[in-house]
Amino acid sequence: MTGLRNIRLNEDSVIIPMRMADLQQLMQECVKTTIASYKKELKEKEEQRYYTAKEVGEMFNKHISTINRWKHAGYLHGHPIGGKDYYDIEEVQNLLMKS
Repeated sequence: MTGLRNIRLNEDSVIIPMRMADLQQLMQECVKTTIASYKKELKEKEEQRYYTAKEVGEMFNKHISTINRWKHAGYLHGHPIGGKDYYDIEEVQNLLMKS
């Protein structure tokens, strides 16, 4: 990338002159890195077998909003990935046994 020697700092901002093509490339790399990170996390969660809120709701015959209330009340602990909560299979099974 060119122009990084000309970085300017203002009171509440940083100005980094760069070509549009360089900015687009940087943004594409950031998006690719973020997507790869989410895919890795999701793969790990799938290997550990987590349920989605929808799946948990279907198991208990409850709406997703009820599952979210249970999470906020501490009955379940969500593991967020990409804006969705996933629930550990063992935790869900233990809750099923109690109900």
